[in-house]
Amino acid sequence: MPDGLTGFGPSGFALSYEEMQKWYCGKATNTAKPVCATATKGAKGPHPLFNKKHAQHLDWVEMTKGFCALPVNQKKFVCLMQKAQAARASKMAGKGLGSMAKGPGPMAKGPGPA
Repeated sequence: MPDGLTGFGPSGFALSYEEMQKWYCGKATNTAKPVCATATKGAKGPHPLFNKKHAQHLDWVEMTKGFCALPVNQKKFVCLMQKAQAARASKMAGKGLGSMAKGPGPMAKGPGPA
């Protein structure tokens, strides 16, 4: 398997996030941040990176951007996930509600006469 593409699956997913957090929190400017003091291992619910209401969401976004900006990390699972999520969000933002503004589609009218 190509370098960087190993680690797919549940354990690889967790290890990818742990590696990124260790990299980020290893920098002196980040050690005091709450995201570096909080363990996400075993936490319930969506990961803070994907939960916009989580108190540490923006810290995880900042961490991911920095980690994934490094060429050596761009094919790592966490970076591929973030890139896919950003592309999906961009695509959805481009669509807006334009297709819904035209009114209900043919399925909204219900079944035809029996």
